[in-house]
Order: sequence, then structure tokens, then C-alpha cells
Amino acid sequence: MNQYKYSIIKLSPDHVKGEIINVGIIIYLNDSLDIRTIQQKNKIQAITKNLTLESLQDFTEDLNWLYQLNTDSENFYKLFSGSIVISSPGMFTLRESMTYEKQVDILFEKYVTSPRLQKRNTQNKRIITQLKNIFDKAGILGRDLSDISNHRVVTNYPIAEGEGIYAELLLKNGAYHLTETLDLRTDNNKQKTGESALKAITISKAKSILSGNVNSFVIYASVDSQQDKKLIPQLNLIDNYADSIFNINSNEDMSTYYDHIFNAAGTQMKTYN
Repeated sequence: MNQYKYSIIKLSPDHVKGEIINVGIIIYLNDSLDIRTIQQKNKIQAITKNLTLESLQDFTEDLNWLYQLNTDSENFYKLFSGSIVISSPGMFTLRESMTYEKQVDILFEKYVTSPRLQKRNTQNKRIITQLKNIFDKAGILGRDLSDISNHRVVTNYPIAEGEGIYAELLLKNGAYHLTETLDLRTDNNKQKTGESALKAITISKAKSILSGNVNSFVIYASVDSQQDKKLIPQLNLIDNYADSIFNINSNEDMSTYYDHIFNAAGTQMKTYN
């Protein structure tokens, strides 16, 4: 069995907004790189007008040149800190029944072109934006990842970067306070189940990787905002992982959630809407 290391190419043009999209994948070979990137400019233009496919192509050329100078795949990602970066390396094993090209195609589909993951970002935007706006107005929203040390809520905090797993919202005050959002306002049950599974994985990874206690919360929205949580299959799935699940449309739920987060941040908030 052959093993290959790989990294994900990520585009993050505005670190304050915290928007990140995966735009390519790198496979580390012995003395060269196998680089695959998106070819659709609309994916880039969805979050920035300042970068183009040509910018991405220039970046990949720089990657090849730099790798000729430094073939240390474990630390290669540390060379980049701008709007386009790469993740720390993950690894896949090529088994007898799987060709190299097929495995790379699977990784590319999973991390870069997966419609489900792209749609998730669009759907959850309304929930995550509402939360971020509240925290921003109260002065507890961090401007970059380093603000987690200042008891601020930070966005897109890397949990297992090589696997493309990030915490949507994370606060630390000794213990960690992790928030994930889940939009169930769709008729696609397969998509809803997949989203729930992804949240469960994120929470599970965070609890195993982050040192110390991790309090985990899921904020969800459903078509029927009055429906009992116990009757929603996707919430039953994630209930085994999240410490608390809150309905974005329930004043009682959100009051409890905001009280916890603001207390953890060392402040108070009398109103939240």
C-alpha cells in the first residue's frame, strides 16, 4: 500500500469576516507537487472580487517553485499566510482496489467541489450572521484567531485543519465553548442528515483534540419552528454529541444560550434581538 500526503488550498480574502472556501488540493510527491484547482470563477467571486482564477494559477506556480527549494511536506504550509493558504498535511493510503487518480478525485470532490458543503455555507449564513452580529455589537467578537486568548468569540477556528474541520464559533475562558449552526430548512433529508453528521464529527473532534473541557452547542433552524426537538431525526443524531441544542426562533432557548456565552466572555447582555 502506498501512502501520500496532501493539503487543501484555501481562500480567505477577509480574515475579519472569516469566510473560507477550499479551492484546490495538493498531493506531495517525492520531488514535485500534483496540484488540482477549481476552474469555476464564480466560486471565488462569491466571496471576493479582488482575486481571480489567474491569481490562483499564479499561486500554484509559486507552490511548485517553493517546493523545489523546500520539500519538507510537514512544514510546507507554514510558508503561506496571505489570502491564499494551504492546510497542514493529511494522509491517504492507496489500497489495491483504488487507483491514484480515483482517490485524488474522491478527495477533490469531498473537500473542494462537494455541492453539499458549498450549500451548507450558504444556508447557514443567516444563522451564523445573526450570532456574529450580536457578539460584534457587544464587543466580544474576535478580529482574528489570536483573540481567543482574549476571551473573544472567534470564527472558523481550526480543529483538524488537514481534514478541513473548523469550529464555526469558539470561545475560551479556561474551558472551550464551541458553537455550531445547523439549518434544517430544506426538503432534502439526505442533505440534512449529512449536515448533522458533519456537526457531530466537528464536536467529537474538538473534544478529542482541544485540551481541557469543551462545552458544545448547536443552534438550529427548522421549517416548523414550533416542532418538538425530539421529533426531528437530525437533532436526535447530534444530541449524542452536543451538550445543548437551541432553536434560533425560541426566545427562551436563545436567552439561555446568550447568557452562557456572555458569562463565559466575562460580560452580560440584557437583550439579544
